[in-house]
Amino acid sequence: MSREGLKAEAAELNVADSASVNRCFQQIAARGRLDILVNNAGVGQTVAPVVELSDEEWQRVINITLTGAFYCCRAAGRIMERQGSGSIVNIASVNGQNPAGARRGLQRRQGRRDQPDAHVGPGASGLRRAGQRRQPRAGLHRVQ
Repeated sequence: MSREGLKAEAAELNVADSASVNRCFQQIAARGRLDILVNNAGVGQTVAPVVELSDEEWQRVINITLTGAFYCCRAAGRIMERQGSGSIVNIASVNGQNPAGARRGLQRRQGRRDQPDAHVGPGASGLRRAGQRRQPRAGLHRVQ
Protein backbone atom coordinates (compact mmCIF):
# COMPACT_ATOMS: atom_id res chain seq x y z
CA MET A 1 0.00 0.00 0.00
CA SER A 2 2.76 2.44 0.87
CA ARG A 3 4.31 2.05 -2.61
CA GLU A 4 1.05 3.39 -4.01
CA GLY A 5 0.95 6.27 -1.54
CA LEU A 6 -1.81 4.73 0.58
CA LYS A 7 -1.92 4.57 4.36
CA ALA A 8 -3.88 2.38 6.78
CA GLU A 9 -4.14 2.58 10.55
CA ALA A 10 -5.71 0.30 13.12
CA ALA A 11 -7.31 1.40 16.37
CA GLU A 12 -8.02 -0.56 19.52
CA LEU A 13 -11.10 0.33 21.56
CA ASN A 14 -13.92 -1.10 23.63
CA VAL A 15 -16.74 -1.42 21.08
CA ALA A 16 -19.27 -2.12 23.84
CA ASP A 17 -18.71 1.38 25.26
CA SER A 18 -20.35 4.16 23.23
CA ALA A 19 -18.12 6.88 24.72
CA SER A 20 -14.97 4.89 23.86
CA VAL A 21 -16.17 4.42 20.28
CA ASN A 22 -17.04 8.11 19.91
CA ARG A 23 -13.62 9.20 21.28
CA CYS A 24 -11.80 6.86 18.90
CA PHE A 25 -13.70 8.06 15.83
CA GLN A 26 -13.27 11.72 16.84
CA GLN A 27 -9.50 11.13 16.93
CA ILE A 28 -9.64 9.48 13.51
CA ALA A 29 -11.64 12.39 12.07
CA ALA A 30 -9.15 14.88 13.50
CA ARG A 31 -6.28 13.16 11.63
CA GLY A 32 -8.01 13.20 8.24
CA ARG A 33 -10.33 10.95 6.26
CA LEU A 34 -12.11 7.75 7.17
CA ASP A 35 -12.52 5.72 4.00
CA ILE A 36 -13.40 2.28 5.37
CA LEU A 37 -14.62 0.65 8.55
CA VAL A 38 -14.39 -3.12 8.98
CA ASN A 39 -16.52 -4.29 11.90
CA ASN A 40 -15.06 -7.61 13.01
CA ALA A 41 -15.45 -7.58 16.80
CA GLY A 42 -16.42 -10.83 18.44
CA VAL A 43 -16.13 -12.55 21.76
CA GLY A 44 -15.83 -16.09 23.01
CA GLN A 45 -19.00 -17.09 24.72
CA THR A 46 -20.24 -19.73 27.09
CA VAL A 47 -21.73 -22.57 25.09
CA ALA A 48 -24.65 -23.80 27.16
CA PRO A 49 -28.24 -24.80 26.68
CA VAL A 50 -30.32 -21.66 26.35
CA VAL A 51 -32.25 -22.49 29.52
CA GLU A 52 -28.96 -22.36 31.47
CA LEU A 53 -27.48 -19.22 29.89
CA SER A 54 -27.32 -16.32 32.35
CA ASP A 55 -28.64 -12.83 31.60
CA GLU A 56 -25.15 -11.45 32.20
CA GLU A 57 -23.52 -13.74 29.62
CA TRP A 58 -26.26 -13.01 27.07
CA GLN A 59 -25.86 -9.25 27.55
CA ARG A 60 -22.05 -9.41 27.38
CA VAL A 61 -22.16 -11.17 24.00
CA ILE A 62 -24.89 -8.89 22.59
CA ASN A 63 -23.05 -5.75 23.78
CA ILE A 64 -19.90 -6.69 21.87
CA THR A 65 -21.19 -8.45 18.77
CA LEU A 66 -24.34 -6.44 18.04
CA THR A 67 -24.38 -3.18 19.96
CA GLY A 68 -20.66 -2.63 19.33
CA ALA A 69 -21.17 -2.96 15.57
CA PHE A 70 -24.02 -0.44 15.79
CA TYR A 71 -21.89 2.07 17.74
CA CYS A 72 -19.06 1.81 15.21
CA CYS A 73 -21.38 2.08 12.18
CA ARG A 74 -23.06 5.14 13.68
CA ALA A 75 -19.79 6.92 14.50
CA ALA A 76 -18.17 6.05 11.15
CA GLY A 77 -21.36 6.90 9.25
CA ARG A 78 -21.40 10.41 10.71
CA ILE A 79 -17.86 11.03 9.48
CA MET A 80 -18.49 9.45 6.08
CA GLU A 81 -21.63 11.53 5.54
CA ARG A 82 -19.70 14.74 6.27
CA GLN A 83 -16.89 13.83 3.86
CA GLY A 84 -19.32 12.54 1.22
CA SER A 85 -17.99 8.99 0.88
CA GLY A 86 -16.84 5.87 2.68
CA SER A 87 -17.46 2.14 3.00
CA ILE A 88 -18.52 -0.04 5.91
CA VAL A 89 -18.00 -3.80 5.97
CA ASN A 90 -19.79 -5.75 8.71
CA ILE A 91 -18.49 -9.28 9.31
CA ALA A 92 -21.08 -11.41 11.05
CA SER A 93 -20.50 -14.06 13.66
CA VAL A 94 -20.81 -17.70 12.74
CA ASN A 95 -23.57 -17.77 15.38
CA GLY A 96 -25.75 -15.77 13.02
CA GLN A 97 -25.76 -18.75 10.68
CA ASN A 98 -25.62 -21.54 13.23
CA PRO A 99 -26.59 -20.67 16.80
CA ALA A 100 -25.88 -24.30 17.71
CA GLY A 101 -25.78 -23.95 21.47
CA ALA A 102 -29.25 -22.45 21.70
CA ARG A 103 -30.97 -24.83 19.27
CA ARG A 104 -29.31 -28.00 20.48
CA GLY A 105 -29.84 -27.02 24.09
CA LEU A 106 -33.57 -26.59 23.58
CA GLN A 107 -33.89 -29.80 21.60
CA ARG A 108 -32.09 -31.81 24.30
CA ARG A 109 -34.25 -30.30 27.05
CA GLN A 110 -37.38 -31.10 25.11
CA GLY A 111 -36.21 -34.64 24.35
CA ARG A 112 -36.13 -34.00 20.58
CA ARG A 113 -32.45 -34.44 19.83
CA ASP A 114 -32.96 -35.68 16.26
CA GLN A 115 -36.00 -33.61 15.33
CA PRO A 116 -35.08 -30.58 13.18
CA ASP A 117 -36.47 -27.22 14.15
CA ALA A 118 -37.21 -24.16 12.05
CA HIS A 119 -35.67 -20.76 12.69
CA VAL A 120 -35.12 -17.41 11.06
CA GLY A 121 -31.51 -16.30 10.81
CA PRO A 122 -30.02 -12.91 9.96
CA GLY A 123 -30.41 -12.21 6.27
CA ALA A 124 -32.61 -15.26 5.82
CA SER A 125 -35.55 -15.00 3.51
CA GLY A 126 -38.27 -16.72 5.49
CA LEU A 127 -38.00 -19.90 7.50
CA ARG A 128 -35.52 -22.66 6.83
CA ARG A 129 -34.86 -25.94 8.54
CA ALA A 130 -31.98 -26.13 11.01
CA GLY A 131 -28.82 -27.36 9.38
CA GLN A 132 -29.98 -26.43 5.88
CA ARG A 133 -27.19 -24.68 4.01
CA ARG A 134 -27.60 -21.52 1.99
CA GLN A 135 -25.18 -19.29 0.15
CA PRO A 136 -23.98 -16.32 2.21
CA ARG A 137 -24.75 -12.86 0.87
CA ALA A 138 -22.31 -9.99 1.06
CA GLY A 139 -23.38 -7.16 3.34
CA LEU A 140 -21.41 -4.35 1.75
CA HIS A 141 -22.91 -0.87 1.57
CA ARG A 142 -21.32 2.32 0.31
CA VAL A 143 -22.14 5.82 1.57
CA GLN A 144 -22.13 8.24 -1.36
